[in-house]
Amino acid sequence: MSLPQLPRRMGDAASDDLALLAPLLEAALTVTGEKREQWLADLRQAQPDVARRLEALMADEASLDAARFLVRTSAPQLVREAVSNSAALSAAAGRRMGAYTLERELGEGGMGSVWLARRSDGRFDGVAALKLPHLSRLSTEGARRFAREGNALARLTHPNIARLTDAGVAEDGQPFLVLEYVDGDRIDHWCDARKLSAEQRLELFQQVLAAVAHAHASLLVHRDLKPSNILVTSNGTVKLLDFGIVKLLEAEPGDEAPTELTGVGGGPLTPEYAAPEQVSGGTITTATDVYALGVLLYRLLAGQHPTANNVRGAMEVMQAVVDTAPRRLSTVITQEAAQQRSAPVERLQRLYAGDLEVIVAKALEKEPAQRYTSVTAFSEDIARFLRHVPVHARPASAGYRLQKFVRRNRVAVSAAVLMVAALGAATAVTARQSVVARQERDEARRQRDRAVQEERRATAANGFLQTLMQAVPTGEPFTPATLLLKARTLIEADYATDPRFAARMLLDLAASYEALDDATAERTLLDRARSIANASGDAESEGRALCALSLWTSRDPDSAAVARPFVDDAVRATRNLKPVPASVQVPCLMARARIVGELGPADSAVVYGEQALAVAIASGDTSSATFASLLSDLTDTYHNNNRIRDAYNAARRWEAALERAGRSSSVPMLRARQRVASDLRDLGEMQSADSALQGVLLLAKRIDSTSVPPYVTVLAGEVARQLLGADSAARLFQAAVVNARKSGDDFRTRWALANLANSQADAGQPAAAQRTRDEFEKAGALGPGSVAMIDARIDDARGQPARALTAYLKSLAERDFPFGRNAPPYHRIVYRAARAALAAGDGTAADTLAGHAIRLEQQMGHNPARSADIGLSYLVQGRARALLRDTVNARLLAGKAELALRAGFGAAHPATRDLVAFQQQLVAR
Repeated sequence: MSLPQLPRRMGDAASDDLALLAPLLEAALTVTGEKREQWLADLRQAQPDVARRLEALMADEASLDAARFLVRTSAPQLVREAVSNSAALSAAAGRRMGAYTLERELGEGGMGSVWLARRSDGRFDGVAALKLPHLSRLSTEGARRFAREGNALARLTHPNIARLTDAGVAEDGQPFLVLEYVDGDRIDHWCDARKLSAEQRLELFQQVLAAVAHAHASLLVHRDLKPSNILVTSNGTVKLLDFGIVKLLEAEPGDEAPTELTGVGGGPLTPEYAAPEQVSGGTITTATDVYALGVLLYRLLAGQHPTANNVRGAMEVMQAVVDTAPRRLSTVITQEAAQQRSAPVERLQRLYAGDLEVIVAKALEKEPAQRYTSVTAFSEDIARFLRHVPVHARPASAGYRLQKFVRRNRVAVSAAVLMVAALGAATAVTARQSVVARQERDEARRQRDRAVQEERRATAANGFLQTLMQAVPTGEPFTPATLLLKARTLIEADYATDPRFAARMLLDLAASYEALDDATAERTLLDRARSIANASGDAESEGRALCALSLWTSRDPDSAAVARPFVDDAVRATRNLKPVPASVQVPCLMARARIVGELGPADSAVVYGEQALAVAIASGDTSSATFASLLSDLTDTYHNNNRIRDAYNAARRWEAALERAGRSSSVPMLRARQRVASDLRDLGEMQSADSALQGVLLLAKRIDSTSVPPYVTVLAGEVARQLLGADSAARLFQAAVVNARKSGDDFRTRWALANLANSQADAGQPAAAQRTRDEFEKAGALGPGSVAMIDARIDDARGQPARALTAYLKSLAERDFPFGRNAPPYHRIVYRAARAALAAGDGTAADTLAGHAIRLEQQMGHNPARSADIGLSYLVQGRARALLRDTVNARLLAGKAELALRAGFGAAHPATRDLVAFQQQLVAR
């Protein structure tokens, strides 16, 4: 019995472990006794985390009852099941959470929402802040850990830390955290509103450092220090929020050490306050918090970011964090910033130019080991600065100590002492110039060594190319494959004495075989390059080879667990490289993204993919095949995490990277442009998708005039169904089925069959749709949800909307789609369920489902002014409101629908004309 893969987790707050584990649970329950034990043993070996969660679910009778509930529930109950928990929370005022009742929402972020709540169990009166983490951030076991770990975090008591007093899980499964309610303003706004001086800001910042130092002493690292997590009350008391909560939310099931001082990079991350090791996937330590505190202090003193003040977008911010040196504090003061600090620009420049600049720079070192060893040391240096005592961040030369002595004893110091001070200062300057000269000399040597190595490699590569060209008979035609074969032979024969060059050339050749889709030859070269690099001690090439092997292995989703050890081996092989070259970091981060994309958590794949992109950009690699492949992977990763707008933007960058590399007429370019058109379709921008598709078809014909790839023909049918109607789409999908079968593309054969059946049903041909549906199911379908969806369309075609509604809801409840939970076409099924409910006369269900479809579309990145999908959902919701005699809101919704449908479909489209007719009906009422 094969092991089904765990569906990818999407961004919808309603997704939980029960939904994600349902296919595995069903598979486990189909076998008993020894067969089940063997099946579970195989699952433990392939996906240990998933196995632990599944076994916990099987042991929980209540969870089993909940899983079986979906089979016997009624249609109205399925309507409620289809609506996400996030929608329920939007109207949660008055909801009971343990001993508290929610009153109003205080804020919402990536990890969850925060509510003002009042104690309502009668024991005593009081208010608290309740944090409701998004369910998508937690596994079932993770939710149980709240009660167990809440007590441990509650012991974190400090006057400058908002205390976590309790943690629990509500009756409906929603975890919650009870925190001290702080009525205050974020620290940067508080300081600016009162125009605090630089010295006053430093004094206030000392409270922040005291709170963080206390938590570090309790073995807790915050990892997300930023102004919005640091409030100041009206009496000037700092209160640090969310200390330890990030760790509580982030810990993996089975992790019994939630208070570790170190952890793997990734997880919750605010780019502006992230340390370089967070961006690049390094180890998280107390030094990570020191860096964030350094950024915060820089902002409090200068009013801007040290490295990314004029940068837009998370990618550019992360690139700046890794690559850009912080600007000297004294050089960035503006007139506006000086006014907010109650001092002239010149005074602040003088104040910052010495020790304070050095203190901040030490906290912002790129290498964690170069920062302050503790928050306490950071705080002590600030205190010494305020007392005009020599700080530890600066070398304690005699001149420097004398300078501080003079500052503390100005009146008592005589002219003779001032003369000595001048001499000492001159000595200090000379000493510092000596240190700088030595550093510049060492860096020049390193640059020289790198230049020599690159020159040697370039010379060897040039000689290799000349030899290769001589090996090709003059006037004899040759293919890329034959040229690569000769190159492999030459490398092994002529460069055996230069293993470093041989290993790196073999790695480059392997990338060429990847472009030719010759996976066997690519794997052979990667194995050979790894062997040569290992034998010669070339750690960089060995790391590159291992990460490339991981990428090669992870192309098969079923081999993600097998791909992971290659990355671990690469980390060990390159542990002594300082720093680890981007040529190793980028493919390793790409491999990690693919692995967690399959094994979970899927949203971590985005973190790794974005880190890889930041490292590649920082290294200057924006034109290579590796960079284009990275953007291709990132496009898929965004799509699988239901971030379609981000996927579209990544696909456009992928297209631009291929243009820069001179590959405008290549197969990768065809795939990139197909993804641009596909993402526009998924965003509901159908007219733009059609324009992009025409360019895809032209390029496909230019590459191969005799055949169009199946993924292009399927996309053509999908766009035609939206713009030209079901009849035209059915003809295109029939051709797509033939084309996919001819190409041996089993997945797209099934995908085209599903689309053909749906189009036949929409065209009013239920008998033909039934035959295609049976053929699709016989071919293996794409999960039970896809079959149920076709059944619903057929019921629609037969004029049975109530039955269609039940089938649509069954499809939604099964939640088994080829691209993951809530990814397209999930939102379109919700829309169709709403339409079926409307046709059945159930205005309440239609209104609820249409509203849910709109929320899903907005989460995906649909533009309400351009998306035909949102326009269609608004139209159904407007009709539902009209059915419920809410004419005012029906007109408002119709207006929103008009804007979106005209942009997405055009004025002549049947859906737009249908909307105009509906508006006229509303006017006549």
